Amino acid sequence: MKSFKINLFVLFCGLMIFATCKSNKEQNLSGVYVNDGRSEFSVASDTLIISELNSESMTFLIERHTGFNSIKNGRMLPRQYEQSKWVGNWDANHQVLTEGQYGRQIRISPDHQGILLRTTPYQKVKN
Repeated sequence: MKSFKINLFVLFCGLMIFATCKSNKEQNLSGVYVNDGRSEFSVASDTLIISELNSESMTFLIERHTGFNSIKNGRMLPRQYEQSKWVGNWDANHQVLTEGQYGRQIRISPDHQGILLRTTPYQKVKN
């Protein structure tokens, strides 16, 4: 009976550790992420807002807000804005958030300072 209680206690501790690790990874994904870019043709700033929709099914709402200025003949044109929203599903095995319609994928960046949308890095600015 004593060994049964010890085994039960060890199992309980293991489950608690697993649940804590899992919830921390999920919690780290939600937040506000930004990216600024510049080329000879445009200047852009991009914001992703990721929020959890359903913790059981691991679905997230991703809102993207983009502002950009095109550059033509060396002259910056007026600012333009775009917004989009999509839903993604988190795959814990592959550590990727995937949107179904266009196949967009978001991963946690290797340095854990933000995320990658395809290969574009975004820095987390707010939880």
